[in-house]
Amino acid sequence: MKLILDKKFNLAEIIKMEKEIDFFRLNYKNEENLFQDLEKIFAEKNNLFIFDHRFDYSRWWTIITWQRLNEFNEEKIVEIFKKQIPESILLGNDIIKEMMHYLSKFFYFDIESAISVFARIKKAFFESDAIIGIKENGEVYSVSDFVKEIDLLESRPKDVLKSAELYSKVEKIFLPNSSKDFIDYYVLSSRSEIVSNFVELINFFLAVKDEDIFYVVNSFIEAGNYKNQNPPIDFVENKLENFSQNLIEEKDNNLEKTKEKGDLKVNLNQDKKEIFIKEKSEQPKENKKVDYNLIKMDMEMNFEMDDEANFVDLSKVFARLQELKEKYHDEKIVDLYYFDENKNKFVWNEDLLNS
Repeated sequence: MKLILDKKFNLAEIIKMEKEIDFFRLNYKNEENLFQDLEKIFAEKNNLFIFDHRFDYSRWWTIITWQRLNEFNEEKIVEIFKKQIPESILLGNDIIKEMMHYLSKFFYFDIESAISVFARIKKAFFESDAIIGIKENGEVYSVSDFVKEIDLLESRPKDVLKSAELYSKVEKIFLPNSSKDFIDYYVLSSRSEIVSNFVELINFFLAVKDEDIFYVVNSFIEAGNYKNQNPPIDFVENKLENFSQNLIEEKDNNLEKTKEKGDLKVNLNQDKKEIFIKEKSEQPKENKKVDYNLIKMDMEMNFEMDDEANFVDLSKVFARLQELKEKYHDEKIVDLYYFDENKNKFVWNEDLLNS
């Protein structure tokens, strides 16, 4: 599919292009090729180009990316939070919830990685130069600019007027009248809701310490939000208990969780809650023993399967196994899923799963 990059499109042109793209994407290989083309384009372009195409190419790039979020490695996830948040907010994505889904896949067998990935995501978000909009004086207003203003606002005594002034300013920058036709057509949420969702995301990152994500993800799983219909909660609780014995000393855990429309809401009161991480042992760290059953569980929850429980895209499955093999230095991981000539299909290696 030919992509025209050297012009700005009007709304009618974008609507026509989108119909063609939606039809083109019905074929998975076509969608993959389109995604790879968009990835290459945006890897070479700057933030202003991404912003200028926020209602066409940037939008389609972000839609496909967030539909496939759980497929990506850590490096790609960090890049997504650095480049795509403004567009994702416009699309109405529940960014916190999607991030919880992604971190949950580490949570079952590598809690420390979940903490590390969250720290990298947060840093990328705080430092993001992704453009929210253009100010009246022609200067760009970025995610990092908004974060700094919210952080400053939160550090001072509560001032409703100043908060309202900031939110109004950002609304005019993010959702300008000059783009009204595009916004009215594509943005389903109200203007105030868009800004409110952005503020909520910033406050989440400001409130949750890196090590505290351990508790937030656990609360998310227990609240029944995990994509797997039957998450192994007993296993998670045992894993938490074991991890706590080695790393966590919790003096006054007042992490509150509530359910609202099935989503997780986290209230962290730093005055009432303190979590301390024990110093790690100076002894050399032993290689982790990998639980192959947890890898199987991770794959089946995060990769699409057909009605006969076969993976739809084997290339992604084997890429993930290769990634885990290198991460845990265990050659057997790539042998977990193999082609059984007698059954004439790919199957799990029961010998390894039962070892």
